[in-house]
Amino acid sequence: MDIEVLLFLVVGGISVFAAVMMLLDTNAVQSALFLVLNFACVAFLYLMLDASFLAMVQIAVYAGAIMVLFLFVIMLLGAEKATTEFRQFKWVAPLALTLAMSFLIAVYAAINQGDIGDRQLPPEDPMVRVAYAAPDFLPQVDVFLNGEMVFESVDFREYTDYTELEAGEYQVSFGRPGGDATTAIPAGSVTLSGDEVSTMVVYNAGSSAPVIANVIEDLSHIVGDEGRVTVFNAYPDLDAVNVVDPGSDLLFESLEQAQAADVYFEAIPFGEASEIGLFDAGQFRAAIVPAVEDDLNDIIARFRDVEIEAETSTLIVLGIENIGGEETTAVTTDVAVTDTTPEFGGPEAIGQALFTRYVLAFEMVAMLLLAAMVGAIVITQRADIKPKPGRLLRRKVSRPLTSVIATQTGYDENGPRDIEQPEQPEPAGD
Repeated sequence: MDIEVLLFLVVGGISVFAAVMMLLDTNAVQSALFLVLNFACVAFLYLMLDASFLAMVQIAVYAGAIMVLFLFVIMLLGAEKATTEFRQFKWVAPLALTLAMSFLIAVYAAINQGDIGDRQLPPEDPMVRVAYAAPDFLPQVDVFLNGEMVFESVDFREYTDYTELEAGEYQVSFGRPGGDATTAIPAGSVTLSGDEVSTMVVYNAGSSAPVIANVIEDLSHIVGDEGRVTVFNAYPDLDAVNVVDPGSDLLFESLEQAQAADVYFEAIPFGEASEIGLFDAGQFRAAIVPAVEDDLNDIIARFRDVEIEAETSTLIVLGIENIGGEETTAVTTDVAVTDTTPEFGGPEAIGQALFTRYVLAFEMVAMLLLAAMVGAIVITQRADIKPKPGRLLRRKVSRPLTSVIATQTGYDENGPRDIEQPEQPEPAGD
């Protein structure tokens, strides 16, 4: 048996046992402690799913703050142990037990007959964007996929936002802004698969019309202070290029020094992308050189202002830009930085999922909890306790207050009054 399965069975069994004992124990303090044990088991299950943030919240908020509050109220009210047992609705317990057993049987039948372990989740729709790097065509283009305009007025050296499309093969064409699909120029086809994130790079391939290449990106979460880098070669004058470390001077003084330089990406063919590399966060210092040993000292371009950010994916497109005519060209390096997906179980991932995809379910659960709270108040209300009626009459006194004051002072509201003196006893005789 796998260790993960064994841990799940042990911790899950302890969690169920603690939940049952929490309901059956008549001592309020012990019941609360069983609930703390249940919370701890749930936090351990979160750790097994690599959801460390949820596990921390489960311990700090539920097993910590909330249960401390519960215990404080229990000890303050002296409700450690119930003295009398009173049930207003005696049919609630049998009904709840029957419904719980029916639910467990239905879940077991569904799991046993559904072959859940052999099923796979359907892939999500692919996400795609466009990077326009064809200076010889048009300053702006509209991008059509299967005759439908998807990206409008894309500027040269611009990266569009990601768009969700259905998986399948698409015929790509380009046209002037404001045109339609009938006047667009075909540029090839791309195949989009589920769960993929890609960038369609539009570049020149020596002909008048641009061509397209689909670059697959990796936006999964990165652990640590690193970022991903991918380089696409759209430089038409060389069959392949290398991306190397030029050192601190960004210049090789000799061929031997160039050959001894660290190679980040080797032999990137024209019209293709390099493999995905991981680099430390900070300034990315690199040089583009031909992938020929005799010409390694011929630096085509340098990366001076490229910053690698932690937990991001950077796509660098190496191309050319005409300046005043076809004879004069300048090497361009277009950089697009994209945040990777948040960590599973982290606060950002939970917030995105909770308030975007599951916002309706979240609101429905909130209403259900509100209804459950009202129902609990109604069920636990004691019908045999009746409040004492208020006293409507004033309390009667034996002597009026004015009479008492007059007796003590010798005056009443009408003036002095004679006070009867007590009889003095006669003196005894000799």
